[in-house]
Amino acid sequence: MNPFVELWGAVLAAIAALGLLWFIVRTIQRSSREIADTPTLWVGRDYACPACARPLRQGWVLMGKGAIWAERDQRPLSPFVHIGNAMPNTISMSWRPATNLAWRCEHCELLLIDHSRLVARRRAARATGPG
Repeated sequence: MNPFVELWGAVLAAIAALGLLWFIVRTIQRSSREIADTPTLWVGRDYACPACARPLRQGWVLMGKGAIWAERDQRPLSPFVHIGNAMPNTISMSWRPATNLAWRCEHCELLLIDHSRLVARRRAARATGPG
């Protein structure tokens, strides 16, 4: 086969792969619901552990590939599952990633995650004082 044709075939395959990746990223960005971190975000959100009834500790969770869920009666998740299967609002494509609200029971090692939205936690402005 002609090396020129092989080269163009490889270039077109690479462009197609990049286009698919771009499409997946844009789809995730559009479907994510991101809100700002506000002082009222945690109001009325104190929960107890369902196993031991102790108060859950409030915090944040960042999920790399997102949360990928399968029902108990379905087959186990494969290591080849991709981010397109992630639950809504569990992947942040921002430069400074947004996180999910989470509650943790240190005693039972249970984690409760709210994936109704992502929270953009921005750095507080630095205080400038006399130098």
